Amino acid sequence: MGFDEQVKMLIEEAEIPERLSPENIAVMLKEKTAEKNRKEIKMSSAGIKSKNRAVAIRSAAAVAACIALSCGVTAVINNNNRPAVTNPEYIQGHKVSDYHDVYSVIQDTIINNPADDGIGWGEISNDTIPDVTEIEEYGSRDYLIKTFGRTAEDITVTDGKNLYCILNGALNVISAENGSMTELIKIENAEKAPVGMYIAGNRLIVVSNNTVEVPYTAGNETAATGENGTADSNAETTTAPSLPETVTQNNTVIDIYNIADKTNVKLENTYKQNGAYISSSMNGSVLYVVSNYSNFRTKPLDSEEDLDNYIPAYFTDDGKNYVGATDITIPSKASNNYTIVAGLDIEKASPFRSIKVVLANGKSAYFTDNSVYVAGNSSGSASVSKFALSGGDVSAPIVATVDGQWSDITAIDEYNGTVRISTASVSADGSKNGVSISVFDENLIPVMSLNGLCAGKNVHAVEFKGNKAYIIISGENEPYEVTLDGSENAPVAVSDKSVYLYKCTDTEFLGISAKTDENGKADGIVLTMYSTADGINFEEVSSIEANGVLSAALSGGKLDLRALLIDSKNGIIGIPTVKSDTYGNSNLYYVFSYKSGEGFSTLGSIEYTDLSKKYEFKRSVIIDDTLYAVSDGRIVSARISDIKVIETFEIE
Repeated sequence: MGFDEQVKMLIEEAEIPERLSPENIAVMLKEKTAEKNRKEIKMSSAGIKSKNRAVAIRSAAAVAACIALSCGVTAVINNNNRPAVTNPEYIQGHKVSDYHDVYSVIQDTIINNPADDGIGWGEISNDTIPDVTEIEEYGSRDYLIKTFGRTAEDITVTDGKNLYCILNGALNVISAENGSMTELIKIENAEKAPVGMYIAGNRLIVVSNNTVEVPYTAGNETAATGENGTADSNAETTTAPSLPETVTQNNTVIDIYNIADKTNVKLENTYKQNGAYISSSMNGSVLYVVSNYSNFRTKPLDSEEDLDNYIPAYFTDDGKNYVGATDITIPSKASNNYTIVAGLDIEKASPFRSIKVVLANGKSAYFTDNSVYVAGNSSGSASVSKFALSGGDVSAPIVATVDGQWSDITAIDEYNGTVRISTASVSADGSKNGVSISVFDENLIPVMSLNGLCAGKNVHAVEFKGNKAYIIISGENEPYEVTLDGSENAPVAVSDKSVYLYKCTDTEFLGISAKTDENGKADGIVLTMYSTADGINFEEVSSIEANGVLSAALSGGKLDLRALLIDSKNGIIGIPTVKSDTYGNSNLYYVFSYKSGEGFSTLGSIEYTDLSKKYEFKRSVIIDDTLYAVSDGRIVSARISDIKVIETFEIE
């Protein structure tokens, strides 16, 4: 299945100052008599009116009681030492009929009762878009390449004649002919931070985050009073926290450019939807976009009159549009964030096709041929929302909770009509305690769940292959194997890299690991090619070393495949590294050749010594017989035959 490595990020929506902590919000809300003595809310003018005005505002508890289902099959495990098998909770989504449902859930469950079942304000964990240059210190940890394959969206793409690069926050179009480079156009917009691109025919699709400051408007904070209009002397005296003037919010923007004339790139369409960008996927002319959004945190709700406080919006050439009530799904365990999935057809004059929303947290997206799974943490557990996709149409999601928490070990996989999901098990004190694996059918109805696998171990990753899961444990050579039919096996004699490799050919797989010195400090990189006949047992056939450590572009959080150049057709592998010395950082780009039966050989390397990190190589592409190695500060062209530099193009 397709696996989106790039989001990578823990995205929430608004930047919450300390004075908006759960405790301070609770104090503020306690003082609001308007919420204690709420009168019937009147719907405002056209566009908000419900077709059925007699429908009472439904509480979240009532919605949950109508839609929560619990079912499943308990698998039998004979060994008493093995973890117990439990039944994941099944939460089919509920499509609302009007905005009353949405307002009621947010107001009653999330705003008024922030401590209820861990829902609401207390769930805010990281409300900024992480800086991808902040990387984990891996030390001697293995760098291993996932089997899931590349993400089509990238920060450097080519049409075979030109380079399209996102460098220093700007879109650069550069002519590249036989190693000679000329800037054709640069597009900058201070309001947008481009994160990736696609090329489809004569169109360039640019995905950006749009961060804006919006006013923070307080709700009714009048202190409680008695019948005589004075403050109740028996009431608890509290001081409401001071509130910010503005908070940061994010939108995801899709710009569609006509690039038929590279010297006159024209913006044809712009689409925008609320929420920080999570992921996207393109098939032909159809683009699906996923974002994570929460706006009601900017103002505790007092009424339904202002849709901006609780209904997400999207923007087309026709202007601003609120997501329709019937396009919103509320699970029984509502989050404080919306997951938004939209479908666009970039060849249409009006690209927007459809949009669906679920009141569930979105952290990572996993695209398959016909669906996208969006997962995140909410209410002390993980949640997964499955949206069916077809020709730009997005179907209302089905939602399920999953044991454990979403983390960097998480994986989702489809197999023979089932969906397998791994999460980090969490102990009572909140610490990670091994792995949970849950199995659902294609409608997210639970089949089985295994909890507490490899408890106490430092789990590096979980991979699915066939009817088995392999749990890779740091420092151990063999993965822990689990057969997903209710039985569990001890570790088996399988290469530690057998389930965590990049497929180069049908029988050859590439792995990358860190070379360490006698003190355990990483001082080099080892590329190893493995051969397999059955996809399970692997044999090392060749290896080669490179100096330095993996650059931030390659090792930020998780291994980013897009920073690697793997040209299986021509047997070329490129990898960026960084080596520190007295004079600064040596930024290197190694290029190796690999041929079956002959093994690895070194074609050459590009090396520059710089003081600024902007010169670390991030990407490379091959056009004809020329390699182009790209950093934010320069692009270097070199002959692929011997990696002799042709030209160095400095980025202004």
